[in-house]
Amino acid sequence: SLFLADFHGTSIGEPRRLLGSGEISSIRPFDWSLDNKWIAVLVERTDRSSQIGLVSVPDGQLRVLRSVNWRGPENICFSSNGKFVVYDLTQDDNPRNHDVFSVAIDGSRGSTLVAHPADDRLVGFSRDGSHLLFSSDRAGSSALWVQPFTDGKTLGRPAYVKPDFGSPWIQGLTADGVLYVAKMVGDSDVHFASVDLAAGKLLAAPQGLQRFPSLGSPDWSADGKFLAFVDCGKFGGGPCTISIRNMETGQLRELRPALHYLGFPRWSPDGRSFLTDGTDLKGRRGVYLIDASSGSTTLITEAPRGVAGSSADGRKVFLANRAGKVVEWDLATGSAREILSTPAGSWGITVSPDGRLAAYIIKESVLAVVPTSGGEPRELLRVQEPESLVRNVVLSWTLNGSALVVTKRLTSATRSLARNSSTGGEAGVRSELWLVPVSGGAPRKLDLDASSWDIVNPIGARFSPDGRYVAFMAGKREMEVWALEVSLPTKSASR
Repeated sequence: SLFLADFHGTSIGEPRRLLGSGEISSIRPFDWSLDNKWIAVLVERTDRSSQIGLVSVPDGQLRVLRSVNWRGPENICFSSNGKFVVYDLTQDDNPRNHDVFSVAIDGSRGSTLVAHPADDRLVGFSRDGSHLLFSSDRAGSSALWVQPFTDGKTLGRPAYVKPDFGSPWIQGLTADGVLYVAKMVGDSDVHFASVDLAAGKLLAAPQGLQRFPSLGSPDWSADGKFLAFVDCGKFGGGPCTISIRNMETGQLRELRPALHYLGFPRWSPDGRSFLTDGTDLKGRRGVYLIDASSGSTTLITEAPRGVAGSSADGRKVFLANRAGKVVEWDLATGSAREILSTPAGSWGITVSPDGRLAAYIIKESVLAVVPTSGGEPRELLRVQEPESLVRNVVLSWTLNGSALVVTKRLTSATRSLARNSSTGGEAGVRSELWLVPVSGGAPRKLDLDASSWDIVNPIGARFSPDGRYVAFMAGKREMEVWALEVSLPTKSASR
């Protein structure tokens, strides 16, 4: 739903709902009209269709201007005279790149403003409204460009204004011509290192893959010879690719499956394919099978479930939903049956490499396993405050399924939760990696310095099944807000 609240100084009034419910699944507001009577929005409906529209502030009525693809625009804004709405959309033949369009506020006419094989994204308008501002990588790297604009159309050729514009999220353009953008700065990379799990020590300094993926989610093949991870593009909005590193040769290759978003791809036991939750280029969300050689993609089911693992022979997969129910899916027949239901508050459901056990964390305090064939669950580890188990990580099975690696978090007495961006952790919080045997033996802390590892997130620390390597995310990434003064070129010139 879309709500509106009055703002007075430091206080916010009681919100009122302008629009929502029915067949609308979500609403994203983008811009206000100059007279504050309309709000430009993207409406996403339950049938996966999307519409650009205007919401009337006085009465909440929706005026639909254009139906667009399910991904919708990255940005929408009013023209300076308020007569047009301008937006960007992905190209039909290349969903990685965008073009820019306009439509009259009554929906009567529209125009293509910027069409180029490059990635062109809407930024806004110059102070006097005479020029359209957009970012483009047509010159090799993302830069800020301008083009004359009048009566809903662009004229002449675009001019190059500012290099090294990066990949910002546009926050708005003031009447004085100051552009506010939010940018992700720093770097975050998938790292790997050889490890001796018996001693609980790294055997060599970690190596970075220098890919700067937006998601990471590394996963090892069953034989430990390949490491795969996800890159969802410079804006983090897809389409996503899967990069695969050969650990013996160092060779890196890339798969481009016909999917816009990917969750956490899991290798099949034979190393020939991946299973992942995701969304395809038509907006269908489900579970997909991706060929590890060609990248060809097959929809398994449209049910929104996460991949928890595979049977040892790879013929069946285990899918878990948010309610903690696990379904065994036969890839050959397409038949499914529910095999277990984990307790309320369960997270990180992961099936062992042989497909016999499912592990999960209950309410940040208990690590348990249960047979996938049925039976009673067993507790492997229980902690109490100030200790907790990181619940949203992908649990890592290792030593051929004989043990699990979990992240234990210890909070200081002050329980300070101030974010410490330099380490990816929290002030007053220390994270430790613990090796937990499945069949007998006491859990033990691994003597690994993980202070710079980003392990308190869905990626976690991923150990290869043979226990020879560990993969993790590391680095420093922060969001910064920049104010850029936009100066138009004295003479428009193309580049």
